[in-house]
Amino acid sequence: MDAGTPRSSTTAAPAAPGTFPGAAPQRAERDWTSALQASDGRFIHAARLAALGELATGIAHEMNQPLAAIQMIVTSMLIDLDGGELPPERAREWLGTVNEQVVRMAWMIGHLRSFAGNDEPEPLACAALGEAVENALGLLRAQMRSHGIRVEVEVGKGLPEVRGDVRRFEQVLVNLLSNARDAVGTLPAGAPRTVRVRARAGAEGNLVVLEVADTGPGIAAEVRERMFEPFFTTKGAGKGTGLGLSIVHRIVADCGGRIAVETGPGAGTTFRIELPAARPAGAKGAEGVEPGPGPGRQGVEP
Repeated sequence: MDAGTPRSSTTAAPAAPGTFPGAAPQRAERDWTSALQASDGRFIHAARLAALGELATGIAHEMNQPLAAIQMIVTSMLIDLDGGELPPERAREWLGTVNEQVVRMAWMIGHLRSFAGNDEPEPLACAALGEAVENALGLLRAQMRSHGIRVEVEVGKGLPEVRGDVRRFEQVLVNLLSNARDAVGTLPAGAPRTVRVRARAGAEGNLVVLEVADTGPGIAAEVRERMFEPFFTTKGAGKGTGLGLSIVHRIVADCGGRIAVETGPGAGTTFRIELPAARPAGAKGAEGVEPGPGPGRQGVEP
């Protein structure tokens, strides 16, 4: 993210659709296509579970915070009840706080179940990238905080939806954010540790651009040439499957998108994804309403 340092760029185009021998019957071709799609779905789901396993410690910490708060409140209420000093107003306030923490845990559990699920994506589904950004950050928030990483988020107002399954875009973001976390984690003490997530409409309105950038040390040229290969990893044993970026590339390609990487020694890394919008920005839906997930977001993660 340093404009003064040279950066190189690598672009991965969408994968070409599978082809079959011309003499094969159409039914056989459909059967093979269905089998390949099912295999891809299982592969992507297995990678999603692996990513979830790597996040388990941070997620447990995120769940422990509301549980600790509830325990403290309940203990205080019991002490006050025994002493006959619990006015209704205070009890109502504390119970409201308990309810907020329960809602927080219920959201986390529900999202974990959804993220880990194996439901087949709907072929014509539309996804709001703003929702995917929020959900992915919900899984990684505790780890970013524990590593002292500043997370800057910018989601454009009225951002068009894109074709695809929101869980798979969450998977893309979890992989990219995890890599960014690891990259800035190698920096010496005192160096700025920043990860930036940005989602915006393209200049023509028919694209949505998603960027994940970090202030890490950058990616070496020999690694950049192979980083989208399955099972290629620079991490030590037990610290990575080597599937993350290959899965990212596959999901983006399946949605008709492109992914590009800008990086350089000491200049950080930016992954830029371009996805076709389900409808151009400003287009009206069937009921004359402009689509979009809401007012957008700009801020810094706590």
